[in-house]
Amino acid sequence: MIIIIITNKKQNIDFAFFFSLYNLIDFARHIHIIERTISNIGNIYISNKAVPNPQNNPLQFNIKLKKLVLLISFIYFIFPIKIMAIETSAESAILMDMDSKRILYAKDIHNQRSVASISKIMTAVIAIESGKMDDIITIGTEIDKSYGSGIYITKGEEISLRDLVYGLMLRSGNDASYAIAHYVGGDNFVQMMNDKAKEIGMKNTVFNNPNGLDEEEGNYSTVYDMAILTSYAMNLEEYKKI
Repeated sequence: MIIIIITNKKQNIDFAFFFSLYNLIDFARHIHIIERTISNIGNIYISNKAVPNPQNNPLQFNIKLKKLVLLISFIYFIFPIKIMAIETSAESAILMDMDSKRILYAKDIHNQRSVASISKIMTAVIAIESGKMDDIITIGTEIDKSYGSGIYITKGEEISLRDLVYGLMLRSGNDASYAIAHYVGGDNFVQMMNDKAKEIGMKNTVFNNPNGLDEEEGNYSTVYDMAILTSYAMNLEEYKKI
C-alpha cells in the first residue's frame, strides 16, 4: 500500500509518497501496460499508412511518445506533490467524511462555542423521528416568545408538522421551532434533544432551547459534535429531502 505522509508547513500540505517493494513491482506492471498500449496505438497507426514516410517514421513517433509517458509517470509516482492547504478565518472548523467519520481537516474542533441556529438541525431530527410529520398542528401561545427570523405563523393557525420543519430549516424559523417543540415534546423537548445528542456521540453539547437563541443560556457545542449531528441527520431520507 502507498503510504501518504502529510505535514503542515507554512500553510502548505506536503504529500510525500513512499513505495514498498510490492508497490514498485505493481508500478512496473502498470508501466508495462502503458508501453503495450502505446505499442498497439503505434501499430494501428502504422497499419493505416499505405506508404510510411522515412522522413517522418511513425515508429520513431511511437518511441518518443513512450519515453514521454514513462517520464511523466515516473515524476507523478515518485516525486512529492505540493498543494495548498485549506485556509479559513474561522476560529473552529472541520472537514469530515460523512460515511466513515474520517476527519480530513481540523481546527480547534473540541472547543465549546455557541452554535446559534444550527441547533435547529437537532430540532428537525427530533421532529422527523417522532413519526408525526403529517399531523396537523394548531398554533398556540408557545410562539409568543419568538423573535428574530420566522415564518410568521399566527395563533390559531393550522399547519402540518412537516411544513413547520420546512420553515424551520429553510427560513430558520424561530416561531416554527417553538411550535415543533411544544407539539412533539412539550416541556420535555429540550431533554429529548440532549438525550439524542448523547445517543449519537455528541459528548460536548448542551441544548437549552430548540432554536439557538441565546436567551438566558443558549446552546453550546463543538464543530466536531455538530459534524456528527449533521452526518446523522443526512442519513434521514426526510431530512435530505428538505
